[in-house]
Amino acid sequence: MKKAICLILSAMLLLSLTACGGAKEFVWTREGYFTDEDDNLVYILKSDSESNPGWDVGVMIGEDSYGNTIRQEGKTLHGDLAPDYEEGTFIVTVSEEGKDGILLTLEGGGTYHLTYTEMSEEYFDVSVSTEGLGYFAYAGEDDDLPGDDEYTYTSVQLSLSSPEAYSFGAKAGEGWRFVKWIKDGRDYSADGRITVELTGDTKLVAVFELWETEWTHQGIFEDENGNILTVTKSDMAGHEGWYVGCSLEEDTYGGVIPEEGNILSGDLAPADEEGSFVVTVSAEGEDGLLLEVEGGGAYHFTPSERQDAVIVVHVNVDGQGSIAYAEGQETPAFHPDHPYTSAQINLLEPAIYTFSAFESQEGWQFAKWIKDGRAYSADEQITLELAESTDLVAVFEKQEG
Repeated sequence: MKKAICLILSAMLLLSLTACGGAKEFVWTREGYFTDEDDNLVYILKSDSESNPGWDVGVMIGEDSYGNTIRQEGKTLHGDLAPDYEEGTFIVTVSEEGKDGILLTLEGGGTYHLTYTEMSEEYFDVSVSTEGLGYFAYAGEDDDLPGDDEYTYTSVQLSLSSPEAYSFGAKAGEGWRFVKWIKDGRDYSADGRITVELTGDTKLVAVFELWETEWTHQGIFEDENGNILTVTKSDMAGHEGWYVGCSLEEDTYGGVIPEEGNILSGDLAPADEEGSFVVTVSAEGEDGLLLEVEGGGAYHFTPSERQDAVIVVHVNVDGQGSIAYAEGQETPAFHPDHPYTSAQINLLEPAIYTFSAFESQEGWQFAKWIKDGRAYSADEQITLELAESTDLVAVFEKQEG
């Protein structure tokens, strides 16, 4: 009898252990679009970003509209849908409810019961994500891309009911560089800023790669004759390398040149200028630099005491257009064979520069200049006194018809 009782107890214990070991992790099943009787909308889509896995959740409740990638916590999806650059939070918890519905709970108050909805065929999805360490920002056709500090997205899902032009900007993380945009599996553009006419389901990926560099010398350098050499890392998308500017007696040149092993070498003469100004920069001594100019001339530089004096001016294009610029107040010369879509200017002291915007593709029209993230002027040509580091963007818009 005791033996039988022991066998029964052993069997019950085994069943108990089996039941515990066989407990399955909760699997989230709600995906798609959900609405309520007040036309509030929530979409839930699986994120396809390897660097930011989870669920892309978008909420349109009354006048509030937020979207971000959040994680599953137990039997719910939970997280902050507000972008990092925006003050405040919009924290939500989403749980499954009923046969095919969801319960949306807002931190601070507010609950919404929504049910699955088959969206009209007029709606299409746009997925934007990153590969590598980098971020992006985006804006509709009536809005401007934000400033560099607000490039915080690594993935987003847009649902559009009609064709619309969107602008996207990419920014590499520290130690990485932007390579290209991929659209629907194919290389699309090497420009960091692009404008895309979205007419159907689209998948965009901003690709970044690790920037391996052996070069360590940056800053301002001077020689005993007062010649100046500046070396800074270029952060212009599509123009990765080192910005080298030099003022040698009566010659002043600057441009982005590549790193070749442990030297910097390239032509600093602008593309529209006849001739060349090819230089090679190499390390010399503990912290100095040797600048060699092709055709003769070698200069020995040491670090300057004016390391905080560099004024960096970035100029970019949003849309299909190009720019030209010149020091002073004269109209810059535009060279259609060598159009600029981005530029970096390094200054050691305040200076006056004139910038012009040119429509380079039929169907696009210049709209405005944006200076440091804010609308600045609707004039195609502007003159600025540059006394501090500045970001300029020439915005072009596609015309209807």
